[in-house]
Amino acid sequence: MIARVALFCFIALVVGLAVYIAMGYRNSSDIAAKRVSSEGQKESQIEEAESDLLFSLDAENCEMKWSCANLLNQIQFGYFYKIDGQLVLENDNEDLKSLSLEFDMTEVKANAESLSKKLQGPGFFRTSTYPTARFEATKVSRAEQASDSQATHFVEGNLQLLDVSKSIKFPVRFSKLDKGCTLTSEFSLNRHDFGVKHPVDLEDKAIQKDVLLNLSITISESNKTNELVNVENSGPPIDADRFTEEIPTTLAQFEMIRVPGNQKEGIDTFFIGACEMTWEAFDYWALCRDLAEKDSVQLRSTSLRPSAPHDLEAIYRGWGRKGQPVVGVSKKSAMLYCEWLSKQTGKHYRLPTSAEWQHALKSGEDEANSSDPDQYWHEGNTFDEETFSNRAMPVGKSKPNRLGIFDMLGNAAEWVADENHVVGGNFLTPQEELNGGHVEEEDQNIWNANYPQMPKSIWWYKDADYVGFRVVCEAN
Repeated sequence: MIARVALFCFIALVVGLAVYIAMGYRNSSDIAAKRVSSEGQKESQIEEAESDLLFSLDAENCEMKWSCANLLNQIQFGYFYKIDGQLVLENDNEDLKSLSLEFDMTEVKANAESLSKKLQGPGFFRTSTYPTARFEATKVSRAEQASDSQATHFVEGNLQLLDVSKSIKFPVRFSKLDKGCTLTSEFSLNRHDFGVKHPVDLEDKAIQKDVLLNLSITISESNKTNELVNVENSGPPIDADRFTEEIPTTLAQFEMIRVPGNQKEGIDTFFIGACEMTWEAFDYWALCRDLAEKDSVQLRSTSLRPSAPHDLEAIYRGWGRKGQPVVGVSKKSAMLYCEWLSKQTGKHYRLPTSAEWQHALKSGEDEANSSDPDQYWHEGNTFDEETFSNRAMPVGKSKPNRLGIFDMLGNAAEWVADENHVVGGNFLTPQEELNGGHVEEEDQNIWNANYPQMPKSIWWYKDADYVGFRVVCEAN
């Protein structure tokens, strides 16, 4: 009898253990299905009081920058462009009490448009499924013996990113102002802890796991935003034969030449650049030197400014910057630059049409020196013995035509507004082929054959070191 009871108890124990284990596996499966990790997560321990000071946070007063390097230590970076949150101060001593932030992950941008798109998709932030990320402070503690370069506080709380929620802790430096406060922090997170991985395993291994975050909050009545200069339309001096344009906020100047119109051909009077556009006037815009870094990333990620060149000196081709014509740039770059130039000067700048370019060429023809080999830069007079190759020459050094326009033929080939080709030949063109009928169609397979990345740049041409442009300004 005792043996039967013992056997029954043993069987019951085994069955119970099996049921318990089964329930455990079932619960584990449920958790796995939800794929939410609560490792280290804590309930909020911060309670707001009526006397607390509450400040709303958004992308105007709260900035979050991210940066991450590959194994070659090449750094990619960007910003969060839509943020909502709240900063809480204790009213009795106006000390930091709490911090909460919500990030719109669809508005995370990188310093390259192609990377911005990748961040939204599989592997990385998967924004179609997880459009937001949140941080909620659970504890704020004072740091001991803080100095000017050290943290004043430590903030601990829950960060929810993708389907993972984890407790994190980071240092901050908090300072009170007369009418507000500032808070800055720099800390890193392991992206793998939150499931942020490149969808291709081999490429993921080429990216460092740690992502550096820089948080900056400024609560002040004197907050200001960067804005482009937008000058009221002043227009060119219509009766003048030429005028000098000076781009505000830069030291760049260039000459514009009046070209009388031809009513029979439907061409109005216009001004055209005496020279091809130079780097001094162009790269201030192209390199976003007129913008704060955060604004430049935003424009680059939306294809309104050129992507940053991988090698800045390479775009100058070893020929220097001063007085050199812009070369190796796409029509999109040239057209958007004209839009920016118009806003900066209050005049209407654009690329010339094919008809306007031909009209300017013919209007300036001078039979007396049209056969002079020094009037244009071509294959026969641009050879550089130091580099053992031909090169673009500084603008304004050849002989101008009778209107005062330089290098309409040769030197840099020039974009026109109504065609996807460049005209006028270049420094590689044989002299006998320099004429108004010389055109070359844009071809990425040739002009960017050796561009190092895919997709190839829509802004810069690595192998077309002769493609440039000059601008037109409408006279009315």
